[in-house]
Amino acid sequence: MPAAFETLGISHCTEQFIIAALRAARASRYRPSKNGHATYLLFGKMSLEAARSVSAQRTEDAIALIRKHGGEYKTGYALLGEVDYVVILDLPDTERAMQVSLGLSRLLGISFRTAPAVTMDAFDRLAAA
Repeated sequence: MPAAFETLGISHCTEQFIIAALRAARASRYRPSKNGHATYLLFGKMSLEAARSVSAQRTEDAIALIRKHGGEYKTGYALLGEVDYVVILDLPDTERAMQVSLGLSRLLGISFRTAPAVTMDAFDRLAAA
């Protein structure tokens, strides 16, 4: 298991799902940011109260909060298992990633673990350097 997944406390099963989701996103409409923003993955765990208030409006409010901090919502998935959500965002910097993560937790009642990410192509280039 990659060290990044171990650090986040993500199981092998969840790790495999995340890798598959990223590959699917890469193959479909997701494209890395061209505006210098960094990509972040947010792994969310829902509280019982948050589960009772799931709605399209709440999702729209979350996307508005992301945009308020200069970010772009790329895609997101609801999951079964240890992690309830994985969201892919492009954000200008780590400070705004923290603001968005905390803001979404307050707004949604979902606890997020946030990790910076690079595409597999970028990782391959970094590893070869």
